[in-house]
Amino acid sequence: MRTFARLVLGVLCAICVVWLSALAYSQLIEHLPVPRGWWMAHPAILYAVEVLTFVPFAVVLAILFSRLFLRHAIASAFACTLVAMAVVFVPTAIRSYDLLWPVLRVNAEFILTFLIGVPIAVIVLHRRQPATSSPA
Repeated sequence: MRTFARLVLGVLCAICVVWLSALAYSQLIEHLPVPRGWWMAHPAILYAVEVLTFVPFAVVLAILFSRLFLRHAIASAFACTLVAMAVVFVPTAIRSYDLLWPVLRVNAEFILTFLIGVPIAVIVLHRRQPATSSPA
């Protein structure tokens, strides 16, 4: 039962962090002192803002998952972020299935940062941790 409770807690934390990252991104884009015309001409500005916004949230989520899941942390991190992404995009799918694929294509960086980036960050964190048990 403790594993299930950890998974539920992980999903709730992932939903909160994903929602907070989307909120931070929308606020940053809204108040960015770069004219909107530059975004069309220089998409690197938009990608830089995405990286600066989403990566810190993904790292926080990876640190949380590496502490929360002691065994099977990578699979658990992937599962929790997958459920969180489903929760985020289900309202779009319910409103109009025709809009789902364009929304997923536009938000590919957002989705990949959390679905792929969080488990990769968990792998890196686990590789950097020293072994807790040493042969005596």
